[in-house]
Amino acid sequence: MKFSKNSYWLNAGFFSLLQNASNLVFGFGGFYLLVRLLTKPQMGAYTLFVTVASIVEVARVGFVKYGFIKLRAEAPENERHQLFGSALALNAGFAVLISVAALLGAKPLATIWNAADLEQMFSVYAITSVLLVPFFQFEYLRHATLDFKNVFFGYFIRNGILFFAIVLSYFGIFEIDIFKLALFNLGGAMIASVFALYSDATIYKAGLTFSKSWALKLAHYGKFVVGTSLGAMLYSAVDQFMLGSMLSTASVAIYNVAGRITNLINIPSMSISAIVFPKSAKLIATEGKDAVRDLYERSVAAILCIALPAVLFVLIFPALIIDIIAPGYHESVPILQVSIFMSLVLPFSYQFGVTMDSIGYPNRNFYVTASFFLINLTLNYFWIKYFGVMGAALGTLSTTIVSFLVMQVILHRILKVSTFNVIRNVGFLYKQLWMTFIQLVSK
Repeated sequence: MKFSKNSYWLNAGFFSLLQNASNLVFGFGGFYLLVRLLTKPQMGAYTLFVTVASIVEVARVGFVKYGFIKLRAEAPENERHQLFGSALALNAGFAVLISVAALLGAKPLATIWNAADLEQMFSVYAITSVLLVPFFQFEYLRHATLDFKNVFFGYFIRNGILFFAIVLSYFGIFEIDIFKLALFNLGGAMIASVFALYSDATIYKAGLTFSKSWALKLAHYGKFVVGTSLGAMLYSAVDQFMLGSMLSTASVAIYNVAGRITNLINIPSMSISAIVFPKSAKLIATEGKDAVRDLYERSVAAILCIALPAVLFVLIFPALIIDIIAPGYHESVPILQVSIFMSLVLPFSYQFGVTMDSIGYPNRNFYVTASFFLINLTLNYFWIKYFGVMGAALGTLSTTIVSFLVMQVILHRILKVSTFNVIRNVGFLYKQLWMTFIQLVSK
């Protein structure tokens, strides 16, 4: 078995990993400073705001991006500007819907979670959503043309501005609160969109044309992807939402500390997912299902090779990690010890969604995700009711394990994916790494 090397994987992988590395520095770095600047209730409220914003942005991207990438690969050259113009119209329309929903939902969400600042923060996000239209539109185009370099710079600008503001606050330049964080998020969105327009302004020289037929195709494909994206994000966020409504925003902060650490280990999953989708979409059209199956098994194996040592380290030193990252959050230690096991299962789930969408089964992906969202919602309600914050970790882990089993059965039936082959590929990769290490040492 041989893992091929080519310029696509080197280039795409480098910038995708670089983007996620910068997201780690800005996102996790900002979190590291904020747990020292904000109280637990404030931190919990801000976590809920960020989670809601992330959910709607993932849904927004899912509605247009993946359909655009897939259809652009199939579209005649002379119709690609029509496809782009139609995608832009859907992108803008979705942004307006998000803005209206944010304005209407601001007060109810602030009441449910007993956090008054959230009302103003969601009102600010209504503006942010509209400002992000150019930013997301050109991200779709760059991914479709396998240009991950400019995507990295765009996200670097957007996330970097918010992080820079947090750093200035940490060093006492000015005092920050969660409402100001929403304002800096708006500023980052505006500047990132200006960068996107500047870097890809040439697209307008050929003119943009709306096509009803392309818009309908995008919407038909996107309706399942957006459902899946929403289901997946709600699936991962339902525990925090229920903690906020059933317990308190402080409990959200305690739970989120463990989640942040777990998310660090999941960064390779997100990086590889971003570059696997366009590659998988091309493989299904040119080489068939066998090539997609091999891509799935190898990509999951590569992620697990990175995740396994990290999971082991967290299991051995959970208290030390919490003390370093978030002193004062010792209640998060047992939660981390439970939630970290999800990092061994989530790579399968991430690649399941990417694979199903790329081979033309977004509807099945949607039904699976929606089903397990409902299961997770039910389990979390009862587990939280009886076990408090720990119940959220237990409920989500239980659902994740069951979903893994179901997804593997589905992939085996469609693509003949073998979990055993994934494990064997992990062993093969570790063997290659060991042999490379021995060769370097012996020189």
